[in-house]
Amino acid sequence: MGFDFTEDAVIEATGIRLEGRANIVAALDTMAELYLATQHRVHNQVVSVDGDVAHGETYSTADHLSSAGGTRTIITWAIRYQDRWRRVDGAWQFSHRLLVIDWTDTHTVT
Repeated sequence: MGFDFTEDAVIEATGIRLEGRANIVAALDTMAELYLATQHRVHNQVVSVDGDVAHGETYSTADHLSSAGGTRTIITWAIRYQDRWRRVDGAWQFSHRLLVIDWTDTHTVT
């Protein structure tokens, strides 16, 4: 079972704020158009649960393969997800996610 989003969920990153489950899911199609493939490696996660709410931070490295302008590049992000969850009808759902990008690296691939 994976995580879902609450109806009023929010995702934030530098210059981006998506509000509501429908808008968040719609943004996934845009991401699919930007990149040929992505890969996320999850490293560390710390979570604190208090009844039906929780918050935590997850460290990850995310690679994004692009072919913009005919050149294949990989954009690597070292990221931290700062999340809040709520238990709704017995299932944990994301209520808020802040994406923090600590550093990036872009290089050409063949």
